[in-house]
Amino acid sequence: MAQFTVGDTVSVSTEAGPPLRARVVETGHGRLVLEFEDEVVTGRPASRRRSPRYPAELPCAVVLPEGGTLPARTLDLSDSGVALLLTRAPRTGWFWVEFGRQRPLRVRVEVVTVEDTLLGYVHHCRFQFDTMEARQAIASLVAACRDRFAVGQRAVALRRLGPLHPNP
Repeated sequence: MAQFTVGDTVSVSTEAGPPLRARVVETGHGRLVLEFEDEVVTGRPASRRRSPRYPAELPCAVVLPEGGTLPARTLDLSDSGVALLLTRAPRTGWFWVEFGRQRPLRVRVEVVTVEDTLLGYVHHCRFQFDTMEARQAIASLVAACRDRFAVGQRAVALRRLGPLHPNP
């Protein structure tokens, strides 16, 4: 096993690209803390999506253009669209989604893809905003989902990695 001392310069190889130069800033307790000298650039984009999707379990219903409603479950949400789980596939390529129960927010969506799964039909939909207020309301829902997701990820990291120890 290699021995490192504080101040050593090392090269770190990754799958994402050329080796990265780093300086050892701390050793001990079975760990090695590095400070990278090179700018860390990944070899591929983290996501090709224009708008990141966040897990969401929001009360919603699908309002059909021919009349009637279907119960739905939100799977994920982004600034540009939503994934919904329905028990049946509507006959049209668009419908409205109503979020909330007291004063529902109604947004028209265009169906992009439909997957037939064991749990039902997963509809990946793109929002068709008709007002700036609807766009802003969806943005606030996405922000709440993003914050909730971040809290969950922090809890997972804490459980798996333990608490952070500040450098002395």
